[in-house]
Amino acid sequence: MKLAESLENGPHANLAKFAGEWTGTTKTWFEPDVVADESPMSGTIKVILGGRFLMHEYSGSLQGKPFDGVAIFGFDIATNKFQMAWVDSFHMSTGVMFSEGDAGG
Repeated sequence: MKLAESLENGPHANLAKFAGEWTGTTKTWFEPDVVADESPMSGTIKVILGGRFLMHEYSGSLQGKPFDGVAIFGFDIATNKFQMAWVDSFHMSTGVMFSEGDAGG
C-alpha cells in the first residue's frame, strides 16, 4: 500500500476521522477496581504532516491538580502496524511511552 492510497481509503483515512474537538470524563486507577479520580478532560485532535499522523493535545486534572499531554498516532505502512507515542505532565514523568499493534475490531 502506498501513502496516497492509505490517505484516500485506508488506515490513514480512518485515523483522520478522529480529528476535532473532544470533551469527556477520564478515570484513573492506581489499583484494580478502585477509581482514584474521575474528572473532566478536553482535547484537540488534528491531522499533521500531510495526513501521516494525528496529534492529540489534551488537558485535564487529577485529584485537583492540572495536567497536559500530547499523543502522536500513526500507521506504519512498512510494518502494517498502528503506532503511538505519548507524553504528559503526570503519568510519564520525563519518559515517552511508545505503543504499537494491529487494528482491532
